[in-house]
Amino acid sequence: AAGHSGGRVAGVSGSYTFREDDLQERELFSLRATIDEYLTDHHVVGAYVLGQFSNIESDPDGREQLWAGVHYHYHHHLSESTALFAGPQLGLTFFDDSAGSDSSFTYGISGGFRHWLSERVAFTVEPTYLFSNFSDQNGDRSRDFLMLWGLAFSL
Repeated sequence: AAGHSGGRVAGVSGSYTFREDDLQERELFSLRATIDEYLTDHHVVGAYVLGQFSNIESDPDGREQLWAGVHYHYHHHLSESTALFAGPQLGLTFFDDSAGSDSSFTYGISGGFRHWLSERVAFTVEPTYLFSNFSDQNGDRSRDFLMLWGLAFSL
């Protein structure tokens, strides 16, 4: 199947979340780009950039957050065209909102499902969990869970 054993794969994925409660409405837009290198059929290393914009009713300026880093995924092939994968990731996170900006070392885990629709195009679903510990006056920790849906392209 496409993308295995020495191949390079580029991907784009994203998510949208709308949340409403008694106090406010909130929207989250996420978009991620990845580039992966298949070292073997099972071992994949890559890099990612992930941006997120939060639109919160109580904060008209919103909040922007950017993650960038590297990841490793182990792929378990269910068939020639379908694989489950999981692995760790490391990187940096930057954020900016009306209260200020900060950056942090980030680590996490991601996994998912990739199904090749053709020799060049695959559909992906990738739940991702990222943890950051910011150094601002509040000592804020960020735990982000994202469900990313996207496409991957064999290069």
